[in-house]
Amino acid sequence: MTAVLETLGVREQAEAAVRMHDAAARELLDALPVPEERKRPLRDLADALLERVS
Repeated sequence: MTAVLETLGVREQAEAAVRMHDAAARELLDALPVPEERKRPLRDLADALLERVS
């Protein structure tokens, strides 16, 4: 099953979708009228989630 998914490029497509949604979320976070120190914990959490390996 994983060979079929690899052949279809599912991982690459999923990773591209994650990058796209992450960029959109960060843009929205940047636009919020909230001090940066209040945004930092959310940015740190997002960074940690993106760095994890499945």
